[in-house]
Amino acid sequence: MIDNKVVSALLPVKAFSRRVENKNIRHLGQYTLLERKILQLQKSKFIDRVYVGSDSDEILKVAEDFGALPIKRDAKACNESQASANLMIKDFVNRVDTDIAVWAHVTNPFVYEEHYDQAIEAFNVAEDYDSLVSLTEIQSHMWNKHFFPINFNPYAEKHPFASECDSYYYQNGAIFIQELDNFKSNSYFYGNKPRSFVLDEMVAYDINTPEEFEIAEQLQSYMDKLHGFSKT
Repeated sequence: MIDNKVVSALLPVKAFSRRVENKNIRHLGQYTLLERKILQLQKSKFIDRVYVGSDSDEILKVAEDFGALPIKRDAKACNESQASANLMIKDFVNRVDTDIAVWAHVTNPFVYEEHYDQAIEAFNVAEDYDSLVSLTEIQSHMWNKHFFPINFNPYAEKHPFASECDSYYYQNGAIFIQELDNFKSNSYFYGNKPRSFVLDEMVAYDINTPEEFEIAEQLQSYMDKLHGFSKT
């Protein structure tokens, strides 16, 4: 809770994963991706409850065992090949009760409680914004899809260092925050005036492929120790 507003995390977890078999219930260290994300969210000082929405009874049982609130969702709304992101969001947000909703993903295993707390605080004081979206900075020599430089002149008298180039940012999918009513009305991750919240590339690391899972296995012990992550 923050400023007398109930804060809930919404964690969509589908049964089927196209590229990594059983990804969401696969172990990364001591816990599965689902279990560690529930624990990370529960350790937040602002998050009152964690909703896990899934079409899988197995996943919902794990969620309940770890103290999350299970929400059974339609299989179609959990299948990205059959439903748009808007439909998936609309289906989930209309099944929960809260003031502020924090949309998170199990595939970002190194986003810890301090990052959620910082994001919630940033959203709460953002008077001129209606939502929050997490981004990651890229500061390098960037080229567009036509293979032309876009933030530096390679023919300038002095070649710029990467640190002198303008930064670009990409949406990392780790944290989205809105009031629940806004989620319901726009059926999207953020509104018309989102506030940016920058996460380091390592923190926002996203698992989508078997190779990325193997890399995460190498990072897990270091990242957990760095951020003091444990069940207690």
